[in-house]
Amino acid sequence: MVRVRQITLDDLYDLYQYWCDLEVLRSGLYRTPPPTYPLDEWLAATSAMSGWVAEAYVVIAGLLYVQVGAVASVQHLVVDIHHAEPQALGAALWRVAVAAWREGGVCQVEASAKQRLPVEDAFWRACGAETIEGRYVVRLC
Repeated sequence: MVRVRQITLDDLYDLYQYWCDLEVLRSGLYRTPPPTYPLDEWLAATSAMSGWVAEAYVVIAGLLYVQVGAVASVQHLVVDIHHAEPQALGAALWRVAVAAWREGGVCQVEASAKQRLPVEDAFWRACGAETIEGRYVVRLC
């Protein structure tokens, strides 16, 4: 398996700040923990969140487990980030996610292709996804 660099705390904080900023723009309400929270408190606070922001944070929390090898035996990971704007996911998330999934031995990532906006479809296509039985499928290895 090809090795890629480890996820760093800087990567996670970048994503954390990104979603904080995005949520302010989306709703006008600061529903996420302030960016001064320590990372462990921020991850713990995700259980109280709801909606697409919570799902995005859960994905990031999951990446931590992949990084430390807790799911190293996983070969197929299903990821759904409902209602997330694809341009908001951005290259940073994809870079971190692919690194983590490869480190954890994950060879395939899926997301629902149903009821997606054209811009979401464009995001997944840019990631190299195929559409198979109503799902985007990205093969990493």
